This record gives sequence, C-alpha cells and structure tokens, in this order.
Amino acid sequence: MTSTDVRRILIAVREREPFFAELISDSGFKLLLGLGTFEGCAQFGPSNGEPPYLMAMTSDPQEPDREMCFLINDTATDVPGRYRLPCEAVLEVTEAFVETGQRDERVAWEQI
Repeated sequence: MTSTDVRRILIAVREREPFFAELISDSGFKLLLGLGTFEGCAQFGPSNGEPPYLMAMTSDPQEPDREMCFLINDTATDVPGRYRLPCEAVLEVTEAFVETGQRDERVAWEQI
C-alpha cells in the first residue's frame, strides 16, 4: 500500500467519531493515529509494544490544556492538548511513516 492509498483512506474516515488506528511497519515500528474530523494525534513506538513511546507535538499549541478524546476498543481515551495536530499534519506524519517505516523528523516528538 502506498502513502497515497493511506492518505485516501484516512481522509475517507475523518467524518467518523474520533478513533485510534494503528499502522505497523516491517521496520519494527508502529504508528498509532488518533483520527478526528479536524485534528488528531500520532504516537510512534516499537511494534512489540515496548517503550519508548513518542508523541508528535504541535508546533503551535493553542488551548494546550484542552484534551482530545478518541475511541479505542470502544473505550474513550483522552489525549493532552499539546499533542493535537491539524489533520494535514497527521496525514504528513502518516505518509512519512508509510514511506520509511520511521517517524517523521520534521515533527517534534516527546517521549511519554
């Protein structure tokens, strides 16, 4: 699957209730995506589930204390506002991961 294919799929599901999706690469890493209509988040880490876990950080924190809520296994999960990214940034982080199997170096990441 190409990064263009993944972009198309992610755009198609943006109207759903915000949820998490996971992409796993042959490189040994995974990208957990919080997908919402206008914003989302991204967490990068080893595909075996072991730490470290890195969260992409916004470069323009507006309302950093406002949390986002995404569903995972029918459970609402809050994500701190400093990790809120515009949808286009989530798409770019995802495309970089699909193309390289690594995290997007153009984005700041924080270990959690």
